[in-house]
Formats: sequence, C-alpha cells, structure tokens
Amino acid sequence: MCLRELVSLKERCENMIEYVKRLRLCIRWFQELELDYVFEQEMEVHDKVNQTRKNLVRLRVFRLLTRSATF
Repeated sequence: MCLRELVSLKERCENMIEYVKRLRLCIRWFQELELDYVFEQEMEVHDKVNQTRKNLVRLRVFRLLTRSATF
C-alpha cells in the first residue's frame, strides 16, 4: 500500500468512528424520548384508574344512600 492509500484508509476509519458515535447518540436520544412517552402514558392510565375508582366509590355510596332512603 502506498502512503496515499493508508491516509485515505485512516481517514475513512475516522469518519466511520465519528458516524458510529453520532448514531449511538441518536439512538440514546430516541430511547430517552420513548421512555418519556411511556412514562406519560403510564401516568395517564394511572390517573384514569384513580378517577374510575373514585367514581365507583361515589356510585356505591349513592346506591347505599338511595336504598336506605327507600326503606
């Protein structure tokens, strides 16, 4: 191999290393974004479950009160 080919090979290797570093950074960014999205979805589901539980308790209390009032 001549010197020019070695320099070209070294340059291509360095470019590939930089490309891989940027690619890893992008992958991490997307993973964090996905985790944030999943966390938001879990919080929404948790809030809906809590609201449903509250509504169920209100409904049960209402039924108990209406049954007591009829007797």
